[in-house]
Amino acid sequence: MTEFLDRGKEDVPTSLASLLWQYPAYHAPYVGYGIEVSHAKAYANYAYFQAVLPMRLQLISKLLRESGNIDVSAALRFPVDSGRLLAIALQKWATEEWRLLVGNRQWTRRQWLHSSRDKDDIVFSMLLDLAILLGEIIIRANSDWRWSLDMTEENVTDDMTSAHRIVLLADPVGDHAEPFVIDLEEIVVHRFLHADEPSQRLLNPLLTVVEQAIRGDYMAAWRAR
Repeated sequence: MTEFLDRGKEDVPTSLASLLWQYPAYHAPYVGYGIEVSHAKAYANYAYFQAVLPMRLQLISKLLRESGNIDVSAALRFPVDSGRLLAIALQKWATEEWRLLVGNRQWTRRQWLHSSRDKDDIVFSMLLDLAILLGEIIIRANSDWRWSLDMTEENVTDDMTSAHRIVLLADPVGDHAEPFVIDLEEIVVHRFLHADEPSQRLLNPLLTVVEQAIRGDYMAAWRAR
């Protein structure tokens, strides 16, 4: 894990809170989820996502380097070999840093879904960028996955968080009729909102989703039928 936590004597990480004061916001054209976001608005959000993805990847890479001396380059170049190690390093960093950000602030899931991701809610820009980083690692390791929108109408009806939002998507296989969906942003945000919960600290939801997605666990059972 030393390639990700490259701590030299001269490298003193900058506090995450101070870095976020200067962090550029992710300004999606529209906020909300499900029926609150029309098809046209969802596609506008996706077009914006595609346009800014390279820049957002650079921003989160820089922040992780400055906040935790975490170098993401190996995981992006060699995702199968190094993606797991990066997820372990990110979990350690999150455990150390995120509870300090949460403090007495009572952010909620609804607030995240309706946030403009700026000012007092700038942390949600960082969390989305972290989801982008994990998604890029997964996509580069397993070409079954791609960025897309969850436009499954059943998910809108069921009030799924992923509905009409940007997710990782893989095509159906076997008897599975709908695309496979991973809502990486929701996983990362949940990890943040529940930073002190034992299930989030002692387990590693970031590692779990990276490993399962790279292996293709979501589709494997359906291919075997």
